[in-house]
Amino acid sequence: MRVGDSSWPVSASEDLGAGTHVEVIAIEGITLIIRAVIA
Repeated sequence: MRVGDSSWPVSASEDLGAGTHVEVIAIEGITLIIRAVIA
């Protein structure tokens, strides 16, 4: 995932399509744990 000018590895409990809005719910080492934001 791109955040600003950096790339970060991510993990999610479900498959997320490109362009899905997400939120970071945890950090494990340098990996961002994300989930979809449902509006």
